[in-house]
Amino acid sequence: MAKKSESAARAAVKRKKSSKALMRSASGRTQTSQAMIASRTTTVTQHLARVLRQLRRRKVRVPESKPVLAYLGRYSELSDLLLPIVALVEAKFPKAQLSLEVYSDAEEAGLSWLILYVRMREYERGFLRALEDLTQAYAPMLAGKEGQLLVTSDFRPPRG
Repeated sequence: MAKKSESAARAAVKRKKSSKALMRSASGRTQTSQAMIASRTTTVTQHLARVLRQLRRRKVRVPESKPVLAYLGRYSELSDLLLPIVALVEAKFPKAQLSLEVYSDAEEAGLSWLILYVRMREYERGFLRALEDLTQAYAPMLAGKEGQLLVTSDFRPPRG
């Protein structure tokens, strides 16, 4: 009977040691996973900050950067398309002021998209047709991507 108790005690000690080792191992994996996530988050954040700087260098206004960064963080594929699309817009409307903003639908909570506003001092005849042609040029770039980007005008004069 004493031998059974001894072996049961040894088995319990082994289980306890094994359990502690598993906990240390799991803790190490959790810390590694957290570090990887933090590293990826930092990388994404740095990438988005870099895109924002490049847009500003191109004189694209970003009146509220936090919502724009949050949107691009959610739909990161769009961040890589912004500069090429801005280049198309600049080529089509070289005298335009561009403003990147997030539009949130007041009637449907959670529905939002990026808008690149094209603002001109004078809106010439054919402006809407040129905007439609531009949409046809960049639409294939957005095919299959999550998130939305609309290039349009609110027909306001340039700001600031």
